[in-house]
Amino acid sequence: MHSLIKYIIGTVRYKVISHNPSRASGMLMSEFQGNAFDVKVTGNDTFEFTSYSVMSKRIINYLSEHGYEYSVLEKNGLYTFVKYKIKHPGLVLGLFIAIISFVLQSRIVWDITVTGNRTASEEEIISTLEEAGFAMGKRYEKEKLSEICNRFIILNDRFSRISINMSGKCAFVEVAERRKKSDGGLPMSENGLVAEKDCIIERPEVFSGTAIVGAGETVEKGSLLIIPVEKGTADIEYFTGASGRVYAKVYESFAVFVPYNQTSSYLSEKVGGSVTYSFLGHSLKLENPLKKSDKSGLCTVKQGKLSLSESITLPIRYKEKSLYNYKTEAIRLSSAETENQAYEIIYQKLAESLSDAEILSSSFEKEETDDGIILKCTVECLRNVAVLP
Repeated sequence: MHSLIKYIIGTVRYKVISHNPSRASGMLMSEFQGNAFDVKVTGNDTFEFTSYSVMSKRIINYLSEHGYEYSVLEKNGLYTFVKYKIKHPGLVLGLFIAIISFVLQSRIVWDITVTGNRTASEEEIISTLEEAGFAMGKRYEKEKLSEICNRFIILNDRFSRISINMSGKCAFVEVAERRKKSDGGLPMSENGLVAEKDCIIERPEVFSGTAIVGAGETVEKGSLLIIPVEKGTADIEYFTGASGRVYAKVYESFAVFVPYNQTSSYLSEKVGGSVTYSFLGHSLKLENPLKKSDKSGLCTVKQGKLSLSESITLPIRYKEKSLYNYKTEAIRLSSAETENQAYEIIYQKLAESLSDAEILSSSFEKEETDDGIILKCTVECLRNVAVLP
């Protein structure tokens, strides 16, 4: 407000020569309290100050009475402008018409309305637009709006898209916020994600929502890990759904029993030739012949590399079935053979169950009985434990 008053009244900047500029400037400020300001000693025998234009006559009289030499450095403000232009009425009228024409015809933004923002504040968007060259009270060029939008995305990578549509002097800005990262096709939960089992949190990877657990925390099964809200500016919470992974250290246990006494099957002879089925439609169901016959045979259906021995339904038009005769015999494995088979089976279980986990350590415990070997395995691993509640 003080600057506005200065502009309306007008100001004059003086340079004064004095043998003692510090003392002279002090006397001047004491004589014209509040009307002599911005005083600055500029040399051994000079100082400068500013006063209001309406005080010019009194200031000049004071300087002359004390024998100071002075010069006017600059004049500013509306008072000076009008005082000069009033001597040239044609210029004043022409300038007035030019200003009115510029205001009415030029493209100036008087208002900005923002939509589409979810967590970012309107102030942040307007501030970034101003940095990109688009602001209230500023002239714009319609053909350069797309360039401003591109500059906006570069300046603030929180947004993936922005559009500016002008309606008169009002700008309607629509933005789309960028997702933090790809969710890899994970399901979205409206109720948050919870811990699948007791574990120690290693790190959360949140794609949507907010993690409420951190590295090193111990959580119990069923504890909430990611909530379906995000906090925006001014601590305003927005519902976003919960999606992500929470990696944690967990312990998995496996056990297999392999008997000494087992049954071995081997191919004896081919029972019949191949049969080709040709049919109209999209599927054909074949039953396992073992369910309808006493013969020791297996049914295999070939579709490329696919080979099945159960009752099947395949959505293809042609299938080939062959019957083979198998014989069986009872065998007894040694302790070493049984143990090797137990390890093979348990390693297969580990590969199937922990395919998405990073194994940190494992321990095995073997127990021999009269009938066979029991092999137990405890695995410490790092895996995603965030599941739907």
